[in-house]
Amino acid sequence: MNGNWAFNWVLIMHHNWPALGRRFALVTLVAAAGVIALPAEIGSKVMIYLAASTLVMALLMGLLFDTRRAAGLHLGLSLLILLLTFGMAGWLLNEVNTRDALLGGVVVLTMMTSNLVHLLGAVLREMARGQFQHDAVAEGLKHNAGPILLANLTTVLGFVISAWINPDLSPMAWIVSLGALASLWVTLTWLPWILLRWFLEFRVGNPQDRHGYGRLVRWLSRHRWLPRLIAVGGLLLLVGLSSWAVMTMGTQFMAIAVMLGVTFLLLMVVWSHWGMAALAVALNWGAVVCAAWLWVGLTNQSLSPFALLVPLGLVIDDSIHFFTRYVRAMHMGLLDTPLLRVRFALGSVGRTIWMTSLLLIAGLSVLLLVGDALIVQAVYLTGIAMLLATWLLIVWLPALLLSYRVETNK
Repeated sequence: MNGNWAFNWVLIMHHNWPALGRRFALVTLVAAAGVIALPAEIGSKVMIYLAASTLVMALLMGLLFDTRRAAGLHLGLSLLILLLTFGMAGWLLNEVNTRDALLGGVVVLTMMTSNLVHLLGAVLREMARGQFQHDAVAEGLKHNAGPILLANLTTVLGFVISAWINPDLSPMAWIVSLGALASLWVTLTWLPWILLRWFLEFRVGNPQDRHGYGRLVRWLSRHRWLPRLIAVGGLLLLVGLSSWAVMTMGTQFMAIAVMLGVTFLLLMVVWSHWGMAALAVALNWGAVVCAAWLWVGLTNQSLSPFALLVPLGLVIDDSIHFFTRYVRAMHMGLLDTPLLRVRFALGSVGRTIWMTSLLLIAGLSVLLLVGDALIVQAVYLTGIAMLLATWLLIVWLPALLLSYRVETNK
């Protein structure tokens, strides 16, 4: 999403701030009113657990970002997204059980956290570079709206098509779709509207942002054999674990294969680059299947495809943010080598990627208290997959991109 649309949108909100606020409030109240139609157990159990997870993430965010106002804003907007999601579910769905609501809530919680952290992180980064907050909001929207929309779209399409193959997933797919819609609505409306009047603390930024993990990238570039070893070893491990997953799940693997295929096609169309799309999907699947293998090996429990779909639709989000910056760097004349492009991508989203993972692991740990075996398995798989995906994005992927000229394979 290039062009001046973000600056125009912020300017429109600035000049029509009271009127747009009333309109946003009206739409929000109508959508959220549907929550009264949901079963009482949804409000007393599901919403409480999800709200507690959001509170834990907001507290940790205040420490990681060193800004209490951004943490408070994250908490308020996250609760609003959850309220809108289940409010729309109350209007549109005839019946929602607790398990579907919790599984769908885990996906929505992860999606909205990724969206808000990346956007707020971009705003703080632009302010640290000297921009006024209004300009920083426009700049953050310009560079993050596209990846956020693409990440949410891949997640929604994956769950919708999986629900088409397996109708038991339909309620969960509905909640995920409504959560993606609510997250986009709040991110593009309420967040910039609030930041036009409510100012965050000024921060001078983090050296990692300005230098793009230069120490790690330089170390990898000096030891050329190590990136190749990491890349080849990772690819061989991916092939072996994929074979194990196919043999373990049998015909149930079809829904996962379709989700991966749809994600690949969508990314290839948007980026016009099959190599980057294949890498993003392979990294996503590698983190999830490795988490599944570790779970089965450590617990000796059977693997549920339902629980595996939850992290599969989520881990791709951070990959999309990284690859969007890398593809953007490929079209910038000054960044003409893989080394510079990797530094640009890591400098843009490196810190927010690992911060998002830490926030989500801390927040999702609250849901382990639910006691439901399927929910617990989904939470563990998501947490392990997020950790692995973070390592893959910050270490393995730069090693691969520095070892081979993947960008030539168009």
